[in-house]
Amino acid sequence: MERPSVRSYSIRGSRITDAQRLAKDALQKVHGIEFKQEQIKISEIFPASDKVIMEIGFGMGEATAIIAKNHPNNGYIAVDVHPPGIGKLLARIVENDLTTVSYTHLTLPTNREV
Repeated sequence: MERPSVRSYSIRGSRITDAQRLAKDALQKVHGIEFKQEQIKISEIFPASDKVIMEIGFGMGEATAIIAKNHPNNGYIAVDVHPPGIGKLLARIVENDLTTVSYTHLTLPTNREV
């Protein structure tokens, strides 16, 4: 029996709600980290953080927001490719008055075989 090829990622639908879109548009300049082909300076993004944690693939951001709220001495870089999840995380940042969470949005090719 031949095994199917492995897919690294397949983009889900991008059904972003109005609230998620508004949060993303309004807050990406405040909490977003622009992707560049250079090393970022963590100490400039989180000058008062004891440590910085990167979460790759945060879904809708619920766990990220809870962890950041419970551990305010840490900085959090959240990385994802799904615009609705980014919008929801940004709304949670505002709802919980979180100042230690930033995010970056990656764009990946779809159905890329490995």
